[in-house]
Amino acid sequence: MTSPIAIDSDLATPPPRVVHHRDGLGAGCGLWALRLFILPHMVVGVWLLGTALLATVQYVRVLSVGVECDGRVVKKTAEKGSKGHTYYSVEYAYPVNGVEHTGRVGVDPDVYDGLKEGDPVRVRTLESDPEKNPWPRIGSQSAPMGVLIAWGIALFWNGIMSVGVWGLYVRPWRARRLIRYGEPVPGTVRNWAAVPVKGGTAYKLTYEYTAPDASGLPAPRTGKMTSERKEAADYKPGRAVTVVYDPERPWRSVIYALGDYRAYEPTAP
Repeated sequence: MTSPIAIDSDLATPPPRVVHHRDGLGAGCGLWALRLFILPHMVVGVWLLGTALLATVQYVRVLSVGVECDGRVVKKTAEKGSKGHTYYSVEYAYPVNGVEHTGRVGVDPDVYDGLKEGDPVRVRTLESDPEKNPWPRIGSQSAPMGVLIAWGIALFWNGIMSVGVWGLYVRPWRARRLIRYGEPVPGTVRNWAAVPVKGGTAYKLTYEYTAPDASGLPAPRTGKMTSERKEAADYKPGRAVTVVYDPERPWRSVIYALGDYRAYEPTAP
């Protein structure tokens, strides 16, 4: 049987509470430094998504209202790259409404060798904007593939960024909000395990507390959290703790003493 625990006095203040990082101002400044570092990368991610979206819109426009033109190859170019790789490209011309337009596209060596200046090329493009993403029928060129590549790059980049956004923005915001608006209740540690992590040891804890269910009646709940704080080594099964849960989402909770944020009692006038 566990002994009861008194709710931490700094949680006696009704929400919204004054909340600070438990490790002090330095930890908060370090978090903001990382946020500022990742911010330009997030901007790049938004730009890549916008580029992929515009490419998709352009593809749909050309597909639905584009016109077919009879063009021709006007120039072939083979250029050496910085690492000795050769890049092959073909310049082509195509008429739209009596005006000749040009474009350039990269090709494989086999396609490059099989073309000569003057060879016919079919080009599909927008009559209202002929030089905006035309589709030359040269080799294995595929307009849908270009759109897929744009989305692939955007999703790959933003998938990586989502890890940083979660760790530096979403997770700290949720943890801070939980202490600022959460409801404190007594709880009990039920399971404890130490696991090795890079640079030290982490502690996985399972705990129980009581919070309202869907009908509003008190019901037992189980929470889980992982902490790398040294004091978590003492939170063995049977220990009484203060748990803070989200009144709007009672399943979201934290052992208050092991969380990243703490509340402060208001200063007496």
